[in-house]
Amino acid sequence: MSDSITLSSAALDCPDARELAAFYADITGGRVIFENDAWATVDGPGGRIDFQTVPGYRPPGWPDPTSSIQMHLDFYVEDLGATETRVLAAGARKFEYQPNADHCFVFADPVGHPFCLSTWGDLAASTDDGVGRPTAEVETLLACLDRQRDHVLGILDGLDEASLRRPVLPSGWACLGLVQHLAVDVEQFWFRGVVAGELAVTERVIDGGDDAWQVSAAVGAAEVFAHYRDEIARANAIIAARRADTAPAWWPGDLFGDWQLDHLRDIVLHVITETACHAGHLDAARELLDGRVWRVVSG
Repeated sequence: MSDSITLSSAALDCPDARELAAFYADITGGRVIFENDAWATVDGPGGRIDFQTVPGYRPPGWPDPTSSIQMHLDFYVEDLGATETRVLAAGARKFEYQPNADHCFVFADPVGHPFCLSTWGDLAASTDDGVGRPTAEVETLLACLDRQRDHVLGILDGLDEASLRRPVLPSGWACLGLVQHLAVDVEQFWFRGVVAGELAVTERVIDGGDDAWQVSAAVGAAEVFAHYRDEIARANAIIAARRADTAPAWWPGDLFGDWQLDHLRDIVLHVITETACHAGHLDAARELLDGRVWRVVSG
């Protein structure tokens, strides 16, 4: 291994990664080699450009000298430790927040521009076929998880707002609260928080957050279901862009003590189990509400 550094790609923030990637592929004659809701990559004649979806994106005001241009550089490296030493010695500053520390370190240059040193220099390193599709193992995990998510949504199909809010078990939870719990405490927490290390999510957890089981009367059922589907889409993008053995970017040790899930594989399996368990809870609640059952196994 050496401490050489090679420019891998430039990554641009934008409101929709897929749309901006399609534009640049069109004007450069390149091709989109990877895309999901969160990230897209164009391989063109002059090299690679990445696009990152940012909620609430605001375009730069260039040539306004008080506005930033909103981009960062990614550099491919063979040895993160050796290159970290070299860039720090040259005047870089390493950020305390490192969302993908298993394969990527984020630094600021001497005037504050973020840049990344990454061992993922090519999408082929993390995929089966080198064109941006998840590995077979990750695809299988996602398929299993999606079946449980579909069960959650399917067993609640057709219930009116009042039924979705009506507790039917002694513990007092309602179906709509369980869906919000799955959106916030399961999908958002495990994938955007633990796997990806999104600061907004980790800070909410550290601060205690709100009780997701309790749905405000001002929040309608359609909004709760839309939130759940949105968190699923965000989670899928995070999962699909990683290897099954990727370590979590963040771990809430204060919540779990000595217990820890070490890889994406373990986290997805945990979420499959939790979602399946809650799907069973919803089966019982639906049968008590109106007699409908999801499946009947006959001998």
